[in-house]
Amino acid sequence: MLRAYTGWGKTDVSLLFFKDKDISKVFYLLPTITAINNFFEKLRKASNEEVAKYFYFLDTELKEDHEKLSNLYFVENFTAPYNITTIDQFLLAFLQVGKYYTKRVMFRNSGLIIDEVHLLNPLMLDLLTFFVKKYATAYNFKILFMSATLPSALVKYLCEKFKINRFLDYSKGYEEKRRVLWEYIDDQIENYVESIIKERQKGKKVLVIVNTVEDANKLGQKLENDYKLSYGEEFIVFHARTMYKDRIEKENWLKNNQEKPHIAITTQVCEVSLVLSYDIMFTELASLPALVQRFGRVNRYGDKTKKINA
Repeated sequence: MLRAYTGWGKTDVSLLFFKDKDISKVFYLLPTITAINNFFEKLRKASNEEVAKYFYFLDTELKEDHEKLSNLYFVENFTAPYNITTIDQFLLAFLQVGKYYTKRVMFRNSGLIIDEVHLLNPLMLDLLTFFVKKYATAYNFKILFMSATLPSALVKYLCEKFKINRFLDYSKGYEEKRRVLWEYIDDQIENYVESIIKERQKGKKVLVIVNTVEDANKLGQKLENDYKLSYGEEFIVFHARTMYKDRIEKENWLKNNQEKPHIAITTQVCEVSLVLSYDIMFTELASLPALVQRFGRVNRYGDKTKKINA
């Protein structure tokens, strides 16, 4: 089990975990679809071998990219050395749902990396625990759990259920680097729209995180209608309900504008899908693990800051 702060390099280190272990392939199991595309590019740069990704909407993406069509068989059958998919794909393979059970054999002698394990809901965590324990010996699983935030209760649960005797904890790096200085304000985030706009006018990249899709859309409308900011040029709204085609366009927009001043309004989806670094963040109050993930999107590659940036 590995706990390390955001930007520490968990992706690269996770590859080394299986270096001296006898495995046939590696599966990166992520909690959400939104994290897969960014993680795919990240892993492909870190590894010299073929990397495949698989999730429910992949067929749509393949139609947009003819080059990937030739690899459809490999992607759908998990035969690449490195495979990125969601937890539910693993669970469906062992639940014997529809055609999914045919993929079960591909998990034999494999290495499983459960990333952002703290985001699994109780049902998925319970199912994962059940199937891994039941088939661990027969399938010879090697497993690495990792996250930037692992609550003590979850650590205790995983250690007890999976008999984990190695827990690498590098979370103290937060204290050494102090990338974020935060200030608590007892007010509604919509009352700080002018402050958000002023930060962008100073040439900063501003990340705004709210807890509901409705609030994200309202803030976007407020910027566009009341303050006449141009959507798609000066700001963007990104959340889990974004349609697939629009999501791809928005992900590309964020990548292409990562060095330009802009405002990104988003929800909890940014906690696992954004690998970008912002100069300043305005966020609504959330649980402590969620806030830690959100802080990881600010000054991500810096060392220390003397100014409040959250």
